[in-house]
Amino acid sequence: MPQSNWTTTCFGKIGSFIVLNKDGWIATCQHIATEIGNAIQSEARAKAIEAQKAAINADGALSNKEKQKQINAIGNLRNNEIDRVAVTWGVNLTTRLQVPQYHGVPVVDLAIGKLDKFDPTWVAEYPVLKDPAKDFEPGVNLCKLGYPFHDIAPAWDAAKDVFELPKEAFPIPQFIIDGILTRLINVVAPNMAAPPPFPMQLFETSPERRPSIRQKRHCVGHSKPHGALSAWVQPACSEEQQGRKRIPIFKCRTLRSYKFHHWPAKAGGRPA
Repeated sequence: MPQSNWTTTCFGKIGSFIVLNKDGWIATCQHIATEIGNAIQSEARAKAIEAQKAAINADGALSNKEKQKQINAIGNLRNNEIDRVAVTWGVNLTTRLQVPQYHGVPVVDLAIGKLDKFDPTWVAEYPVLKDPAKDFEPGVNLCKLGYPFHDIAPAWDAAKDVFELPKEAFPIPQFIIDGILTRLINVVAPNMAAPPPFPMQLFETSPERRPSIRQKRHCVGHSKPHGALSAWVQPACSEEQQGRKRIPIFKCRTLRSYKFHHWPAKAGGRPA
């Protein structure tokens, strides 16, 4: 997503999405959809300010002093606001695609949208969604791909009114980031105005390495910051683990801050 702000600084950001089916429906993160929407709104505000200033400068009935006064009254964008943005969906780099609307579940950082002008022949093989009746146990081998070492540095061509991307921007090299399932997390959001009619669950992954003593003892993996908002979040562990271990229950804005609550022990089991 190439962007620039009114200080003429250009920068790019990379996000992930998955094409779900031949109709062009995609799944991505809510924070990505939010950032795209905020950038598009900021660009619209920037263009509106530019149009107002151009109209004032073109008004021959105004003196230079009055023009400057009216322009000053309009103001400028803040340093962190975006004045130009372009979203490139990697499923096809030659066609300018858009997602007109997203349907999001922010509490689990999920957003669903539909690409316009989508051609199903662009995707050789579509994903198979996990059967919700089949569970994965913590420790199972997974493959999480990402691009932690890749940056895109766009340049703005004012004459063409477009962003120019470097030749090395695509294809984006992918790397294996994590390799195992650390834990499953059930999410309950009692304060949601319209809760979805389906259960919500997060999962965490970690590199394939030997767990630390703390991880073995408390049945938890590493805790990456996650926008859990004000939801109750509890790990989905087995009954045996619940009886023997001390399970963390979170109520916070990220999973970085937490406190332990004692889980009821099984009959005859050792208290947590």
